[in-house]
Amino acid sequence: MTSIHSPKTVTNSLFATISWLLAPVEPEHFFRNHWEKQPLIIDRDCTTYYESVLTLDDIDKILASGSIRQPAITLVKNGKTIPFGVLHTNELITQPVLHDALLEQYRQGATVILQFLHERWQPLDELSSNLANELSAGLQATVYMTPRNAKGFASHYDDHDVFVLQVAGQKCWQIDQQATVYLPNPKDLEKAPPNTKRSRRKFLLQQGDCVYIPRGWAHEAASTDTSSAHITLGVNSLTWADVLRRAVENASSDDLLRESLPPGFATDEATLSDAERKLADHLRKFIGSLDPAHLVNEAALIARRAGEIPSIGRIPDLELAASISDSTRVRRRLEVDHRIEYDEAHSVLYFRGKLVTFPPHVAPALEFTSSAVEFTPAELPGGLDHDGRMVFVSRLIEEGFLQVIDHSS
Repeated sequence: MTSIHSPKTVTNSLFATISWLLAPVEPEHFFRNHWEKQPLIIDRDCTTYYESVLTLDDIDKILASGSIRQPAITLVKNGKTIPFGVLHTNELITQPVLHDALLEQYRQGATVILQFLHERWQPLDELSSNLANELSAGLQATVYMTPRNAKGFASHYDDHDVFVLQVAGQKCWQIDQQATVYLPNPKDLEKAPPNTKRSRRKFLLQQGDCVYIPRGWAHEAASTDTSSAHITLGVNSLTWADVLRRAVENASSDDLLRESLPPGFATDEATLSDAERKLADHLRKFIGSLDPAHLVNEAALIARRAGEIPSIGRIPDLELAASISDSTRVRRRLEVDHRIEYDEAHSVLYFRGKLVTFPPHVAPALEFTSSAVEFTPAELPGGLDHDGRMVFVSRLIEEGFLQVIDHSS
């Protein structure tokens, strides 16, 4: 099988954002000694370090002007979620009423949590997107605003790595000296509660400081005699298990693997032994069919989606796709990373976590769309007839790979 990669796949990341996030610690030191291994505390003595991303004034404006609704905003106090119904009164439920009620809960010791704030605050969106590209992982930004002498959550550990950025005030942290669970997945969260008797490291995170906490490390934090606001950047990484799970799912299209286990295998010893032999044979064939390069490239396409920018204009394009002509001008969406693979039976376009399959004779046209800046269906190479060109281009528009530039002709 041959493949063509888009230019993005050969671009080396300079780790500019991760360097800024970790400074003065070098990224090489971090990935060698701390990533998925142990926490890292960065003490900067620079209270203005995160001003370009988020400030307490910014949070105030977001709360005053934005919608106060779950799940975008939640309230937590001493490890328990406060029902949002406490914000409702007999008055009309308006933004000013909810805002006042929210701040009253904050005054009484509740931590205000702004979930997925990167979706509503551009500097956080840029930070999250850049880190997603550099780490090849999903990023989400959550902001925690805690009043003085208060505590939001009890000791716990996460199933994803986190970077905590202290943007205002200070917070007293406690982190276990060793992991509760080594690199847990979501199912592990209920299996091993944090051991409160373990030796812990205590430290004060000041405005401008940062702490990295690998998944599986129990931690808790409380504000002191000042209020606190911090950003938690959650890193959702792909694991080797994810890669193999996808390979198994793809292998389920094999006719043999779709066969059921033999009737009576659970109760008949001879049938059970026969099932074991068949499975061993299937495993040998399955392992022999795996292409490591193909699996890693598939994972790379999925990971690159985390840093992509949503395409604008998809809905108008969906309306136009059915009425294009040979003179309609289209182009490849430049924000879409992709890969093309060919074999004897298919021409396959991979992009944005999905694949679009065409017959092998479409290969010249598909390769052309990958490299051309702007074109019309009439310019497609490969000898497709008029109906073939319309079907091919319309499908790529509908899937979001091509964009209509001029439909006036």
